[in-house]
Amino acid sequence: GYTIEICALCAIILSLYNIHFTLKEKEHLFHVDGDGWRTATTAISSPPWQSRPQHRYAVANFVDGPTFLYGVYSIHKQMERYNMTDHLSHIVIMPQYMRRRYGKVLSSWVGKENVRTVDRGYIINRVRPEQDLWLGPFNKLWFFNLTEFDKVITLDTDILLRTNIMHWFDYDTRYTPCAIQAKDDISWNSGAMVIEPSTHLFHSLLDELPNVRRYNKSHVYDHDPQSSGRSDQEFITSFFLNDTKRAKKRCIMPSESAVLTSSLIESDTFDYYNKYRPQVYQTVHFTVKKPWQKSYFEAKRGNVTVYKPVPEIICKMLWEWNESARGIEEYYDDIPPLEYDYLARCR
Repeated sequence: GYTIEICALCAIILSLYNIHFTLKEKEHLFHVDGDGWRTATTAISSPPWQSRPQHRYAVANFVDGPTFLYGVYSIHKQMERYNMTDHLSHIVIMPQYMRRRYGKVLSSWVGKENVRTVDRGYIINRVRPEQDLWLGPFNKLWFFNLTEFDKVITLDTDILLRTNIMHWFDYDTRYTPCAIQAKDDISWNSGAMVIEPSTHLFHSLLDELPNVRRYNKSHVYDHDPQSSGRSDQEFITSFFLNDTKRAKKRCIMPSESAVLTSSLIESDTFDYYNKYRPQVYQTVHFTVKKPWQKSYFEAKRGNVTVYKPVPEIICKMLWEWNESARGIEEYYDDIPPLEYDYLARCR
């Protein structure tokens, strides 16, 4: 009799235990640290025999000025359009000085818990003038510190999302990040990358940063300058290719995953796909003709503005971006209006 009663009591306790963890398995506890990060503490999850661990994914942008906000809005709207927002977080990292003015509008788009503020000088103040580097892009190294996520797709805000890119998380990033190589470059293009964040990796990158020099083939160096160029992408590539075994397992995405607009207008191969199969372009990186900037398609000669024809494929992508940013004018009380008529010569 006692055995039956004890077994029944055990069954009740086990049932309550399972109910507790079932209710808690989707709950994550968060805190905000001194730098304004919203970071995950220990997550309460169900026992391993009850459910498989789920991957934690995110798309992340770095905002370094008001014009970056247009891109965040476009990317988030496209993520909603292609049913991505139910499966991942959209993280926006911004300098602390921008928080008061633009934090509220960003929170209304991606959620207050997904807006992170950082000290803009924490990374770039490690760089000295004689290193001759472009400072701003190095703040994208913050992405490697998003350690509450297993994998993160990092996107520059001048990228047009044209399809669901959840399949990017299938790339093998155990050894290196994954990104395209533009043209004949060895370096990744860091405008669109898939990474596995790691605190150790983040600090290793920062520790190496003071040793980086802009490479110039006419100079003679007494040591490895640790980069083939001036930006974050050359440094990140050199960092990961420093290990031969790791370099052999390097991950490269196909060019059409994150095609550059400069490639679209400068290559015969791309010209074919522009005309007959533009649907293969998963994202488009506006390296030229950004919607909020004038570009080399127009220039001043004295008091005269000289216009070059805007290629058809660029106009097509600008019209798509225009559609993706529909509704942003509702926020013009909070962000600077888009004043440049980027479609003026695409009608």
